[in-house]
Amino acid sequence: MLHNLGGYMAERSTDVLDVRARIVVRLRGVPAPSIPASDTPFILVAEDLAPADTATLDPVVLALATSDG
Repeated sequence: MLHNLGGYMAERSTDVLDVRARIVVRLRGVPAPSIPASDTPFILVAEDLAPADTATLDPVVLALATSDG
């Protein structure tokens, strides 16, 4: 429904899906997919990053490259 509204609301639809996925993982009691831990600095390449993932990035991540934003 948000996607069909277009503009800013369509952009936020992926955030809502991310929150839903995090809730389902918590309810199932399984580990959530996450950015791999590393002691070596690296450049993170992904299609998209959820705001929650971006906010919790380890300082070992030197840069981000995303195709979808």
